[in-house]
Amino acid sequence: MSDSRHEIPQWTWYNGQFLFQFDEQLKKNPNLTIFQFFTDFLKSQGLENLNIYNTKNQGTVILL
Repeated sequence: MSDSRHEIPQWTWYNGQFLFQFDEQLKKNPNLTIFQFFTDFLKSQGLENLNIYNTKNQGTVILL
């Protein structure tokens, strides 16, 4: 079994970026959907083709 604890800071970073950027974009465009933003976020972070970012990750547990 793989120990993924070393990935927690990375996932926490992406989650924070996701939340802050969504808040900023929602203020600019109140009609923005979460799906549209999620797609744009993956592209902006270079994650769209990696299929590795999921908002349910180890970093989410830390944030909670």
